[in-house]
Amino acid sequence: MSIREFARLVQVMGTPWVCMLKGYFDESGTDKARKQDFPCVAGFLFSSENALLFSQRWEEEIRPKLPTEVEAFHASECFHGGKKSRYRGKSEAERMAIFDAMIALTNDTASHGVVVGVDATEYENEMKRQPKFRPMLGSPYSICALRCAHLIGDWLDTQGTTGDVPYYFEHGDHNKVELHEFFFLGEKQAEIKKRMRYGGHSFPKKGTAHPLEAADLLAWAWHRCYCTGVFEDREPPEWEGMIKKFTVKVQPEQITATGLGINAMVNAFYGLHSTRRGKPLTKGRVEKPSAGGSGVWNDEIASAQKSRASQ
Repeated sequence: MSIREFARLVQVMGTPWVCMLKGYFDESGTDKARKQDFPCVAGFLFSSENALLFSQRWEEEIRPKLPTEVEAFHASECFHGGKKSRYRGKSEAERMAIFDAMIALTNDTASHGVVVGVDATEYENEMKRQPKFRPMLGSPYSICALRCAHLIGDWLDTQGTTGDVPYYFEHGDHNKVELHEFFFLGEKQAEIKKRMRYGGHSFPKKGTAHPLEAADLLAWAWHRCYCTGVFEDREPPEWEGMIKKFTVKVQPEQITATGLGINAMVNAFYGLHSTRRGKPLTKGRVEKPSAGGSGVWNDEIASAQKSRASQ
């Protein structure tokens, strides 16, 4: 999918909103004794018009600041730089200016932000304690992504606005086949579909849907703050550093062990489950867009659907 194709997809979908979400799952932090893995999914809701405006302004305001070989902003690479990095020719001041420009562009165009995370250790402990929860919940990626969709739907309800939301996730995110299964089943449940304002989903490749880069920045910054101790003792997050520069409202949520149990029961009630049981996406995936650009189809998804149909 090219940038032009993304613009055409947004127009063809005909919805007033689009939501761009990105998962972040790497470990970070300077103190190894305190290093924790905090899988999270974060992103922003844009009006369809502003999603296209973001892409247009990205070409004018962000691309000139990037190294010539970089087609898409990636927060972790830009922040760390280094001799082997594609940003090695950029000074720290220049790299921080890229962050500032990305945040300013996001503030000007996004309507609302969400970020949902779960402590990996807490998740695994709960799965061991309640193994039947795993197929009901899936991986942390699916749990967080679906919760983000619910938060987006809830926010739109409070604003009194109408219209469905196509959800876009970066092509390379882990467990996307599993997430597709949950959306596939959720779409068949009128109440779930209505609450998420579900209007389809897709997995554009990096560099073809630039608003996803704003989601990458938020997910990376949130994860980094958690793993370096900002969220110590499970206190509400203290927005410091670059996170405080986001003036667009960002709604944070951390899913606790109790929350995992509640989500499992809700999913069970509506018949939502994963045949993958939290397993990561295997190699050898082949993508082709489905009709209308909604969803993602490949041999692995077909296999999952066949398995579900035989149950």
